[in-house]
Amino acid sequence: MRYRVTTQRNGLSVITLAVGAAATAGSAVIAYFYAESVAVLSVLLIALMGLTLTLILDQRVKLSEIERSLTTANADASVAAEIARLSKIDDAFSGKYAELKSEMADLARGTYQIRTLTGLYQDDIRSIGRLRSGETLLSTCPVTPTSEVEAVRQITSPAYRESMRAHTEALNRGVKVTRIYLIRDMALFLHAPIIQHLTELKAAQMDVRVILRDQVILDGQFDFLVFGTSKVSVGVAEPGAGTVSGAIVYTDETAIRRYIAEYEKLRVMSTEPSVLLSLHREQEFQK
Repeated sequence: MRYRVTTQRNGLSVITLAVGAAATAGSAVIAYFYAESVAVLSVLLIALMGLTLTLILDQRVKLSEIERSLTTANADASVAAEIARLSKIDDAFSGKYAELKSEMADLARGTYQIRTLTGLYQDDIRSIGRLRSGETLLSTCPVTPTSEVEAVRQITSPAYRESMRAHTEALNRGVKVTRIYLIRDMALFLHAPIIQHLTELKAAQMDVRVILRDQVILDGQFDFLVFGTSKVSVGVAEPGAGTVSGAIVYTDETAIRRYIAEYEKLRVMSTEPSVLLSLHREQEFQK
């Protein structure tokens, strides 16, 4: 961007100089052949003075830009030098500096990382709040398979409830909200607090669906949210824990299309809670 602005200013300066030279030559010719045309000559001289002032101001602006660039470069060099000095005391400084530069490069590419579960919920809520009527929210929720107690703790935590409030408010604004729950098995699905939660969401007219993980082979990512066509947030799990601890957010069109396609695969494998309940009752009756 800075190069483009500088190029444009250089082009303006050349044009201004050319016009000024032409005006000067014209003034000289008129002064020689039409010395009596004082009015015409005066107008040309005034125009020439205006063009000269424009060129001077343009050069001052360019000098100001160069001064700012040098100041920024000197500040960057000073920061780098100070970090290099501190790195001799503790190499964590150089590591952190490299990490920050990498994050800046990621931001320029339209992606960023969220490193905590709290931060993930906050970013989801903020992103959902930006969606408007007619847009789509594609949401997944892998329910922790550890135990019924942990599953209930997940869906009753303050951060989770705030997230669900954001989902409901988006629905009330006219956003098309679909939420797919990935649940360990039928026993966990039938646990009263889980059923009650899903029933409440259905009552709010949310498109709620369920995948029983012991009945479906999942391939690829299944913990992510797609916010309209603007971005996607993909959960990052702690190694060996299976629980989400953060996310990576992408805004490029290719990534968004990919995760919309992934979501459609999950939708095909999912079932409405009422259908699952009917199947369960039928199986119990047959016993």
